[in-house]
Amino acid sequence: MVPSAFAANRLWASLPVDSPRQLIGGDPFLHAVNVTIGTPPQQSSMFLSITDPTSVISSTDCFFCPGRNLFDQSLSSTFQRTESFFDDVIGLGGMSVDKAPFWLYETWPTNQSIFHSRGLGLWVDRHNTTLQQQSILKAAFDQELLLNPVIGLILNPRNPKLTIGALDPNDYVGEINWVSALDDGQVNIDGFYGFNGSKIPWETPTVYMDSRSFSIYVPNPKVYFVNEGYSGLPLSQLVGTLGAPSGTSEFAYVCNTTTPTISLSVGINGVKYPVNSTDLLRPPGPFSPGFGTCLVGISNFSSVANDANGHNAVLGVTFLRSVYLAYRIPTADCPAYWGFAFLANTNASSTLVQQKPTSTPTFSDRCLNFHQPTSPPANAPDNTQKFGNPFPVY
Repeated sequence: MVPSAFAANRLWASLPVDSPRQLIGGDPFLHAVNVTIGTPPQQSSMFLSITDPTSVISSTDCFFCPGRNLFDQSLSSTFQRTESFFDDVIGLGGMSVDKAPFWLYETWPTNQSIFHSRGLGLWVDRHNTTLQQQSILKAAFDQELLLNPVIGLILNPRNPKLTIGALDPNDYVGEINWVSALDDGQVNIDGFYGFNGSKIPWETPTVYMDSRSFSIYVPNPKVYFVNEGYSGLPLSQLVGTLGAPSGTSEFAYVCNTTTPTISLSVGINGVKYPVNSTDLLRPPGPFSPGFGTCLVGISNFSSVANDANGHNAVLGVTFLRSVYLAYRIPTADCPAYWGFAFLANTNASSTLVQQKPTSTPTFSDRCLNFHQPTSPPANAPDNTQKFGNPFPVY
């Protein structure tokens, strides 16, 4: 536990997250927060990226950059160009980070997709000092702004929010299941489990978590769909191509009269977390294989991740909208940790919520003992220059 004098002068912030009500194939699915940039502050919105170590802001000089609320650096008296990146004052709720580092797109990079136009990187690389110097969260910690070196994240649309500097106990139920955060944002899992409780034979001991991936990506989705015990649904309701092309989600179920419930759980350190069926089975959209069919958010892994980094699977927003996610920022004396819990508004049974983790991480007494907030989160003053809508138009 850090001394009380340490905590007395530090803050925590709570930022609403713009979360799509439903995940529909072909529709925008990224989650964003409002921030302010510069002096005087300009309002902007940034996509959340839990495994990016750097942040990207689009300039009004960038003619082809999508969205609104782009940053006009010529209006900011505190904007600076450094040798390798840019910095300015960035407001996170009521927390102002001086000389916060970021990349600025003044021209559209032709090798980037539209989804990489603006992003708030929440990952802090423990080993790469260059990347640490480009982290907004690391800058906030170094400036002694944070009550704790931790963030909490809810992407579920019923109460989407990002807390920085503290974990709000009203956001989750049960205990937080802390595990080591591996390099590159990966995490060890026990496996995937189907409707009948059986472990699905996907060789995925390590997975990559990504808030900018649409689905859950696994090596061979067909294994899940051809076994009714895994999905909990009869094969007669399955439509689409069982040999789906890499990187696509062509598995679907008939949903023209009633919407079926599909089952999948992710086991992490002895605790099974069910994936919301409403996010796993997407409403009919432009990419559905036929009228009255709902795509499933389980896709072929091979073409969507960086195999060179050793990824075996990806847990995208389909999973992340089902859990409360915590991240312990690495510091000089502590490594990074991921924390998982059930959402406060969960529909999970008490039996699931009361599951206990198999093990406790190393150094947990020293690194995972946080101050509980005793005051409301810092609020941002309403003196921003507003340009258009508060959240981006995708």
